[in-house]
Amino acid sequence: MCLITDAPDGFDVKPVREKLDAWCKKSGDLTLNDVVQWHTADCFYRATEYLKNKWGVLVTLLNFTEGPVMSRARSALDAKSFKPKIVAVKADGFFAGATSKFKGFHYVLIIATGRDSKGREFCVVYDPDVSATPKSSGAWDKCTSGKKLATDTAADDATLKTMLLGENNELGALIRYYYET
Repeated sequence: MCLITDAPDGFDVKPVREKLDAWCKKSGDLTLNDVVQWHTADCFYRATEYLKNKWGVLVTLLNFTEGPVMSRARSALDAKSFKPKIVAVKADGFFAGATSKFKGFHYVLIIATGRDSKGREFCVVYDPDVSATPKSSGAWDKCTSGKKLATDTAADDATLKTMLLGENNELGALIRYYYET
């Protein structure tokens, strides 16, 4: 099992970025609290309610402790539906990054699956926890330097680009890639 922060070789992030961008624009009134976890342990509600309602997606819940995630996530994302889908994974600390302040009970979102240049399958994991990795912490510090934040602070374009959408062949700092084997 492996989590990496940079896009795998050969993976085109553009379709994932376009999907995330469309979801963010759909809500119209997206707040930082809807998409970023920085002050409270509210990952369950973000995964199952905030984003479901704001992005208009169906959410499938999976528990990491119940066995391999990859095939279950792929099946849930590929299931026919009139709405786009995401998978919320109760990770119990597994997906928590080395610097995360949320080490136990934690939910992350799988938003896509892909294959790298060697044909290995991975999941695209959106972990709203800004403290999870040095990359996400640094990006968050850059986005919020000198700003006073509240739970109703609007999610501005620059913050969404840095933390979620990214640029070139990288997605934002909150996106990681999970290899099961």
